[in-house]
Amino acid sequence: MMNIPASTTPSAAGPGSPGGRTIAVSIVEDDSEARGLLESWLNAAPGFHCASTHPDVPSALAGLPEARPDIVLMDINLPGGTGIECIRELKPQMPRTQFLVITVYGDADSIYQALEAGATGYLLKRTSKEELFASLRLMQAGGSPMSSGIARRVARHSRHRR
Repeated sequence: MMNIPASTTPSAAGPGSPGGRTIAVSIVEDDSEARGLLESWLNAAPGFHCASTHPDVPSALAGLPEARPDIVLMDINLPGGTGIECIRELKPQMPRTQFLVITVYGDADSIYQALEAGATGYLLKRTSKEELFASLRLMQAGGSPMSSGIARRVARHSRHRR
């Protein structure tokens, strides 16, 4: 179950990308309630739409190349494999698609494996709705959003590697 608060209205998320282009987002999430909540938020928010949803790795591998989303929200722990494996397999087929991991796992191994596989951003599921939409807009504009705790862990790890 996602911990993303549903306290605001979808329209509070603001527009998608500049110039009126709609941002197509696909969801790979095994929790049907969380998947449905994210889908409803995306479809109700101006400037965004849900291109496809997938409850497991096999359906994501089969459906995402056809859906051709701008961004994929990817959970890590999924039936049929991991989100990290899924990103690793899909990124070469979908080089323009950005993968945003959204998960409960904040451990260093998960973070680095996801980024090495091709994820552009990494958020924890406790991320607010407003932060999620801001992250999607940032990602579409070329940024790499991360939850603050994740960014701190990445920075700490980088300092220790020197």
